[in-house]
Order: sequence, then structure tokens, then C-alpha cells
Amino acid sequence: MTGEFAIEDNFPRDKIELWASINAPFVIYPYMRERLYYITNQGGYPPIMLPLLQIPTIKIENPKSELVKG
Repeated sequence: MTGEFAIEDNFPRDKIELWASINAPFVIYPYMRERLYYITNQGGYPPIMLPLLQIPTIKIENPKSELVKG
């Protein structure tokens, strides 16, 4: 399975490789998971179900909240 992504002009060119290596697999995985299940099931085999992925979350703190309050 392959995936093709279109990059808009305002996307930083120096971040394309980073995005492709980290984010693209999370985008493609659900489609690959569904396709593998469908192909094996339609072929008369026990369907293969890949596990769900747990996507890591990032907590972004607001730097302004650390300013002097009051």
C-alpha cells in the first residue's frame, strides 16, 4: 500500500520529511487496516485485524500563563 499526499505552498519545505516520517503513518494506518481485513475476508481466509494505534498526545502549555499575574 502506498499513500500520496499533496503539500500546499504555505507548508514549510524543511518540515516535509519530518511530517512524512511521523504523521503520515498515522494517517495511512486506518486505511491499511481496513483493506487488509477486507482482502483476507473476501479471499475466504480468517480476516486479519490489525490492532488500533494509540496516538501520542502532546500537551502544549501557554507561555503567557506563566507571566506575572495580578
